[in-house]
Amino acid sequence: MPMWRWVTVILVVVILGRPVMLMDNPACDRAAETAVPATPTTTPCHDTVRLAEANANTRSGHTCPCPDMVPPTSETHTAVSLLIDSWAVLVYAPHTAVNAPPNPPLDSSNPQTDPKGLLSRNATLRSFKPLGSFERNQSPKRRNQMTKKQSQSVRSRRVQHQEKQKRQRNLAIGIGIVAVVGVIGLLFWTRQITSNIAAQGIVTPTSIEQPPDADGKAWGPADAPVLIEEYADYQCPYCGQFAREAGERILAVYGGTGKVRVEYNNFAFLGAESYRAAEAAECANDQGAFWAYHNALFLNQKGENQGAFNDRVLKTLATNLGLDETTFNSCLDSNKYRDSVQAEHDAAAARGVSTTPMFYINGQEVRGALPFEQFQPIIEAALAGS
Repeated sequence: MPMWRWVTVILVVVILGRPVMLMDNPACDRAAETAVPATPTTTPCHDTVRLAEANANTRSGHTCPCPDMVPPTSETHTAVSLLIDSWAVLVYAPHTAVNAPPNPPLDSSNPQTDPKGLLSRNATLRSFKPLGSFERNQSPKRRNQMTKKQSQSVRSRRVQHQEKQKRQRNLAIGIGIVAVVGVIGLLFWTRQITSNIAAQGIVTPTSIEQPPDADGKAWGPADAPVLIEEYADYQCPYCGQFAREAGERILAVYGGTGKVRVEYNNFAFLGAESYRAAEAAECANDQGAFWAYHNALFLNQKGENQGAFNDRVLKTLATNLGLDETTFNSCLDSNKYRDSVQAEHDAAAARGVSTTPMFYINGQEVRGALPFEQFQPIIEAALAGS
């Protein structure tokens, strides 16, 4: 045995003067369990005992009194007692450590034996598997099944996405169709409203009589010394200004004198309504009412291509002038004079006409809606030169 144990035992005995106490001696425990207490005040000792008394009591069958209950022992000890005490310490100390009952096993269901939950955490850690380990541990058949399910899931999501896109596309197409129909309906409704308003505001000339010596789209004798050729568009505001002002004065001064002949030529270039108005005037000319219809058109100018000369207005004008509705409507609806109106436009452009109103007085070019005071000197000069 190590020397330090001998030294320690001797020092403890000498200093304390009493037997060394040993913790949890199994010999004392066995003696306490089998012996009968000597007095009512003594109890089995499970804490500390004197090793020598434990041996003696064990051999004699007496209990090991607790230290608090044991009266102080003698202050003198023999060498034998010391040797016995030392021998007991050296023998029973390792015996106690070897034969001590083991700690109870850990039980995860018992909080007393596993107060910190070590078993539960260890079981959790053991059950944890790295990512992909489950798939690696599966059989090839199982992995094939899982792969098949994943492929089916991907195809299902793709089909759902395609169906969603198809629904969105159909919805967009439906909205587009509704929008187009709505716009067409709105345009038609607006056109009808505009047509109704234009038809309600039609102005009829106070006089529907033809000029003297009227000859279709001209007035005055064909052999008159002065020929005034007019090129105009029924939507041109300056053409309307000339017709209502200087044109009326020229007719009033030179009409019926045989000195002047005025010929009207279509130069429709401001849009569709210009062409339709020119065609309507040609249809009115079939019934001998060109100049009356000509004046009615210029009296009802309301802007370019704004519905002032739509077919309903043009037919209403013919009715108000007393023309045969069936004949006029049939002529207008059949586009009878569309080609001739276009031919007049082309011939005028070839001659150099580029604006309206434009005049040739005995071949002399005159541009613009000049007042009568400027027209009259030119006419007189042409008469003088003839």
